Amino acid sequence: MPMTFAEITVRLYPEEMSFVTLPLRLNALILIMLGAVLILGACAGPQAGHAPSAGYRGPASKPGPGTITPNRGVASWYGPKFHGRKTANGEVYNMYDLTAAHRTLPFGTLVQVTNVSNGLQVQVRINDRGPFIKNRIIDLSYTAARKIDMIGSGTAPVQLKKIRNPTHALPNRYFVQTGSFTQLENAEAVLARLKKKGYRESRKVRVRLDGQTYWRVQAGVFPTLASAQKNLRAMRKENPACFIIAD
Repeated sequence: MPMTFAEITVRLYPEEMSFVTLPLRLNALILIMLGAVLILGACAGPQAGHAPSAGYRGPASKPGPGTITPNRGVASWYGPKFHGRKTANGEVYNMYDLTAAHRTLPFGTLVQVTNVSNGLQVQVRINDRGPFIKNRIIDLSYTAARKIDMIGSGTAPVQLKKIRNPTHALPNRYFVQTGSFTQLENAEAVLARLKKKGYRESRKVRVRLDGQTYWRVQAGVFPTLASAQKNLRAMRKENPACFIIAD
């Protein structure tokens, strides 16, 4: 069956300003003083002794070589259903270890996870791939999730910080996941369209969760994260739910 995607419309409403009626020179003086205050305030950013607003991120800058992008988002956790199964790097998943799944970070990367709703922190080692759900950026082990008090809620807003890079080579194969299907024929139809568009090494990956078989369709292959991100931007024009996954 054809896939449809919801259209998101963002509407901005300009703020309205009004001034009381005063003599012309006084009005001009007020406008000059107000403009100076606004300029100074905009340049200063958060002041010492005052908590920054929730939307403040500091001055815009390009991500550095050690930056995780995105570094803010929603974390989830996985436990008993996966305990004892193999992870993407070949290890056996132990829900009591301090590990996590990330879509693109190299295996062995050490990451600090901060629950921004309560300030609790935990350091985890990346040994798996995921999460495979839209709008989430990391899947924590049971113990890691417990340490930042998110077991009950299941998810939490988090900030990620890379603590240490792995010593082994970085991934050199990336894919863009375009969908997950319970019907094999639907997955094969999407896969055929991707290959027709030029993504000749696209693949379908079979996984089994809670007794149900899923077919994940992934476009590729891309040799670098930068090339995967470039193609992701193009694909998201048709499918906003796409995301990158590394081998």
